[in-house]
Amino acid sequence: MNGTMKVIVGILIGGTLVCLVGGALTLGLLRSAGKTAVDLFEKDPAKVSAAASQIADFDLPDGYQEEYALDLAGITLVAYNPGDGRSHLTLAQGPKGLEIDQNSIENMLSQADPSRKEKTTGLTLIETRPVSIRGQQTTLMIQEGTNHEGKTYRQLTVAFQGKSGPALLIFEEPISRWNSATVDSLIESMR
Repeated sequence: MNGTMKVIVGILIGGTLVCLVGGALTLGLLRSAGKTAVDLFEKDPAKVSAAASQIADFDLPDGYQEEYALDLAGITLVAYNPGDGRSHLTLAQGPKGLEIDQNSIENMLSQADPSRKEKTTGLTLIETRPVSIRGQQTTLMIQEGTNHEGKTYRQLTVAFQGKSGPALLIFEEPISRWNSATVDSLIESMR
């Protein structure tokens, strides 16, 4: 592992710890106040779109609809799905100075939304490539893994600078639905 990769991995691990501690403290405070994490989800499509526009403007892939938005401890999450119960598009943005990575988002999502059961395991990196999002160069990663039913999934992950802080895009679909043209259109539309 070269020096740059060690720095990136260190930042990702540090960001994960910050997010996990912050998320655990916030969820503990909510539970002590008699609220559950599910109470925090905003499901009104207009409000989900408004939350997403605070992160970035983009064109949704065909068939995808607003699922929910969550603003918790300075981290904004928005989620979309096409109604198949298997595919997800998630955007997250943290406050300036916070590093966000895939593991912290997945942990926060699984704590806050127990119905999300399509978490993939054993992800293998199959592609990386440079892309430009919001006028900035970054690296897109595509990984492949299996869900709890043994079905193969692909997951795109890319970190970028959102409108108000560091952001992350996670796009996950079963291999049978995965379309590289859809992925390319989504990335090109990010502004």
